[in-house]
Amino acid sequence: MIPNVKTYKLLCEYRFKPILLFYDAKNQMGHALFKDYKHWSHDGLRIILNNFENRSVLAIDHDRIALEFDIPDSYDEFRTRFERAFKEYTKRVEIRDYLRCGLRTQSMIPVEMHFSELVKITEGKFLPHDKEIQQIIGSPVSDYQFNIVSEKEGFKIHVICGPVAREEIERWYQPARLILDPGQEPKPIKYSDVSFFIDCDCYVENPRSDMLEKFLDKAIRLATSTNNAINDYVWR
Repeated sequence: MIPNVKTYKLLCEYRFKPILLFYDAKNQMGHALFKDYKHWSHDGLRIILNNFENRSVLAIDHDRIALEFDIPDSYDEFRTRFERAFKEYTKRVEIRDYLRCGLRTQSMIPVEMHFSELVKITEGKFLPHDKEIQQIIGSPVSDYQFNIVSEKEGFKIHVICGPVAREEIERWYQPARLILDPGQEPKPIKYSDVSFFIDCDCYVENPRSDMLEKFLDKAIRLATSTNNAINDYVWR
């Protein structure tokens, strides 16, 4: 039976050339968007809104919009929140020059086995078993990480994956920074003792403005299909 992929992080970010008029409109944006959040912070340059109940953080700045969800309940809620923030931003400030649009997912596939066993049954899928390279790096392999940047359907796709033990998860996955009042408890994050970790970043550099309408839907489809295909590939 193939294990299930569990999404631990969704992060969508649009970066663009700095816009000076942002500073005239930022407080109106923050006020319009605050209904979806419990807390806000302001350092004079940017506004950060966050909600401990669904572990979400929205940052609006003079050169970026970024929404981060930990252990999301659904992609639909994430998509709705980001599109609402983007609409409120562009309603007040025109963005002319986009530098990068990206969607990043961080997922884990929990397994019931020892770390060494997971390494043994998966490393042959991602590392070449060429005798010359084995003589160079040594064998047997006790740990590894697969790291590649490729292109698919007009997107750059950066994938990092490999086995992780609970004690090393914080090296690869950092929960969103939340503001909490006394007595408030965020949704707990539970880790398996051993997991197969997948970090998938789908992005477009210097995108045309007409690409943005379908960007998030396409990026979500690409990221989820990549994660699921890796899971199938590992266990088949």
